[in-house]
Amino acid sequence: PEGSPVTERAIPLAIFQAELSVRRHYLRKWLKSPSLQDFDIRTILDWDYYIERLGSTIQKIITIPAALQQVKNPVPRVRHPDWLHKKLLEKNDVYKQKKISELFTSEGKRQVTANVPQDSTQCTEAADIEDFGIAKPLQPKVPLSSKRKRIPTAEDSQLQSQNLELTQSWREI
Repeated sequence: PEGSPVTERAIPLAIFQAELSVRRHYLRKWLKSPSLQDFDIRTILDWDYYIERLGSTIQKIITIPAALQQVKNPVPRVRHPDWLHKKLLEKNDVYKQKKISELFTSEGKRQVTANVPQDSTQCTEAADIEDFGIAKPLQPKVPLSSKRKRIPTAEDSQLQSQNLELTQSWREI
């Protein structure tokens, strides 16, 4: 019956497959309408309720995710909920304070550059704070040197063995 809670309006589907006399009896009893003549399921269903349920499901699955991804409503017959408009305004607010991580980005590893004065002139000026972050031409790298192990000569080999003998006790020799 209309106006009763949804939980009390449930009708088992098996009743629509029963004999006509049984179907009439129980549908008139459950629907509290003794003068009911049309026992077709399409006339008995509460279509507004099911359309509302379908619409809310379409919102959850399709339209709300689409709106959050800045996509036009793919199902125009189903309106966006009222709270979604407010949430989208907050998300795209121009005056919203930004996070510190959004303001600064890492530039990766930098090359070690020497502060070599060019054209043999002394660079006595300090870097200007307004020039911070501006791409500068790469300066030459600092020259690096590496040690190489010497190949011992016969004379060095003799000195090494003498030094070794001096550091060992007479028992070890």
